[in-house]
Amino acid sequence: MSDILLHIQVTSIAKALIVLPLVLHEPTMKKLKGRSFKRSIEEFIIKHPECLITFNKRYEDFLPISVNSITILNAINVTRIEKEALLYNIGANFSPENSIKIGKRAKNIFQAIDSLNELIKDEETHSLYLKLKIQL
Repeated sequence: MSDILLHIQVTSIAKALIVLPLVLHEPTMKKLKGRSFKRSIEEFIIKHPECLITFNKRYEDFLPISVNSITILNAINVTRIEKEALLYNIGANFSPENSIKIGKRAKNIFQAIDSLNELIKDEETHSLYLKLKIQL
């Protein structure tokens, strides 16, 4: 989650909550890290419906972990919360992707996050929740 914030700097907390259910789902991560160009979340949904069929369930399952991740990143000053926004602290010296001990799965997740960032960065949160069929 910190890596996606590093790229976009500011996001809504609601949008940050969809990151883990997407990048920790192996089939979705493989599609996101693939080399094919992805223009929009709509295109991704149409081309890869199998990745999002169970998204609402994954979203619900990952909600506590996502909230804990945001809380931990905030507690160690990697992020800060202002109103409804989650902001990356530019001065934070947190970059696990540069560690030599990082595993192959984590490296794959970082690649998937780059694509995910491109898909969601310009999307309005409420529109994204509708497109992903998240039930609140």
